[in-house]
Amino acid sequence: MSTLPVLAKSAWNHDEISDYLDKAAIPLRLACQDDAGFPLICSLWFMPSAGKLLCATHENSRVAKLLLLNPKVAFEIAPNEQPYSGVRGKGVAKLTRHNAKGVLKNLIARYLDHHNEPLATWLLTRVKREYVIEIDIVKITSWDYSDRMYSKVE
Repeated sequence: MSTLPVLAKSAWNHDEISDYLDKAAIPLRLACQDDAGFPLICSLWFMPSAGKLLCATHENSRVAKLLLLNPKVAFEIAPNEQPYSGVRGKGVAKLTRHNAKGVLKNLIARYLDHHNEPLATWLLTRVKREYVIEIDIVKITSWDYSDRMYSKVE
């Protein structure tokens, strides 16, 4: 992964964050602003690529319409289970159709791993109307409460 703009107070360094992003097969929570000025959070499949985060969404999705109006986003990638750890950051999203089929195939492989062929097939039938959401990361950081949660009380 290309260089990430990791904040100095991050629990993990650049390589640890990159490794986490490469291995995490959990949805990215994407926050954008709705047309009334309120935050909207949407869970999307993601994959890291050349210092960016890539997601896919249908052209008629609410998130696609909102990102076309305001590309500033925040994101979090973290499991719901203990120990609590993960990454979060801010970025600028760009919607593109470039390599939508390739990105969608990679996301399907990452998240479905051949476990739901009917869903994979259905998603690929819609690829001509899919956008790739390319998140250019402005800031990224991590937190890790493993030591705190698993330390022995004496």
